[in-house]
Amino acid sequence: MKSVAYFLGLSAGFGLSLQIGMNSQLRRSLGSAYPAALVSFLVGTAALVLLVLVTRTSVPSRDTLAAIPWWAWFGGLLGAFYVAISTIVAAELGASSLLALVIA
Repeated sequence: MKSVAYFLGLSAGFGLSLQIGMNSQLRRSLGSAYPAALVSFLVGTAALVLLVLVTRTSVPSRDTLAAIPWWAWFGGLLGAFYVAISTIVAAELGASSLLALVIA
């Protein structure tokens, strides 16, 4: 099972490097980083909704959502920050430099 986790981790890293180029192209096509980040998140959100529907994953109850610590909700905000910032700086830094800075 650990080998599957390694494979998935490598796949996520590969996908992240591809995402940098794709978001840079979105920025060029749309003329601004913020709409590009929004489009990226909307496509990702649609994919996650589809995944939940296909896998028939249950939606959390209101009580479950209310029990989540307030700070845990900021994960999505940090994800949006990463996508927006990487969309802004990727063309200047390139994928390798950007990923190295992210890891650092």
